[in-house]
Amino acid sequence: MDEKHGRFFKDVDGKAYADPYIFIAWKKWIIKGENGYSLANTNVSKGELLTILERLFKITPIADPLNVWEDLKSWWLKAVADTAKRYGLYPFKQFKKFNSWEIVTRLIGFETLYRFLTFENVPDSHLAAPIDWKQKVNVELQQAMKDIFDF
Repeated sequence: MDEKHGRFFKDVDGKAYADPYIFIAWKKWIIKGENGYSLANTNVSKGELLTILERLFKITPIADPLNVWEDLKSWWLKAVADTAKRYGLYPFKQFKKFNSWEIVTRLIGFETLYRFLTFENVPDSHLAAPIDWKQKVNVELQQAMKDIFDF
């Protein structure tokens, strides 16, 4: 919070249309910002997207992440990446490097959001069984395509 100027982020002044959305996300602890800035006008990285969605959907990151990520030093990012990998919450292409600062396309963002929306979280989510995404996606997407054409 920028106490000097009475703002929660230095780059949010209450005048932009997105400022209320940013404030609500911050207040609900979904975003924390970086060095006092929301960085709302920058692209989102893979690590940021997964962190935001895990917080939003209240999925507790796995406490004992596997050490499969060659490029991650931080326990927090390892836990976020490992949780997403174990439950199929992100369409990973590589399995040894997470590339947390890789920019995510909207397409990947929508697919990831869909996976989070359909994830059945349990109180002890690290004990949940992985989802068979191919079967789930095929059934739901076939119905969505039918609905699109019938719309």
